[in-house]
Amino acid sequence: SDIAVDPNNPDIIYICVGDYAYLDSGLDLDDRKRHSHYGMGVYKTTDGGTTWTPTGLTYQLTDLDGSLMRRVFVDPTNSSSLVAAGIGGIWTSSDSGSNWTMSNDSLIRDLKMDPNNTDVLYASTGYLKNSDNGTAGIMKSTDFGATWNWLNTGIPEQGAVLRIEIAIAPTNSNHLYAIAADSISGFYGLYTSIDSGANWTFSDAGGKNILEWYEGSGSGGQGWYDL
Repeated sequence: SDIAVDPNNPDIIYICVGDYAYLDSGLDLDDRKRHSHYGMGVYKTTDGGTTWTPTGLTYQLTDLDGSLMRRVFVDPTNSSSLVAAGIGGIWTSSDSGSNWTMSNDSLIRDLKMDPNNTDVLYASTGYLKNSDNGTAGIMKSTDFGATWNWLNTGIPEQGAVLRIEIAIAPTNSNHLYAIAADSISGFYGLYTSIDSGANWTFSDAGGKNILEWYEGSGSGGQGWYDL
């Protein structure tokens, strides 16, 4: 689900093993086509990918959805400092992944780093319709994931929005974009902020379902997976 190369040593790479987009799909471990979508947490290589070892944040496939991690980042200013996020929350490590501390227990859908200030992170949370679990929203950290604050986005917490993906404008990181998929994986709306998340504006793209398969007039879509 994610790959992070240490910017100070490209032989060191971290990966999130598994296909996070299958979250809440109820896959059967006996189904040989699908059971590999479950994960094993965060793994690490120190030799450019020749060999891999588990970090202190790993799971078994039999943990099912609980095995899935979505994102991992290396602090560009300190390679020993990591942050990772998944279905169980957000964790930080100060010793290159040997030990981890949970900083938030929300179900995370996306995690992004400010390209101009790597201490600033944005995380989107999500709601799982099939298991009736989680809440949708966006959080912000200014200390590389150690603490988190909820942003007042106006996104409905449960029932209406399943998944949110975040983008940060590289030319001006005060500008944020968050696209939300609705309860049947179609387009719910686009949320934008021009003040680092303090205030947000909603757009429904003129009523077009930009996540459905054809011309935008139908319902549903691939928001659960392809977004």
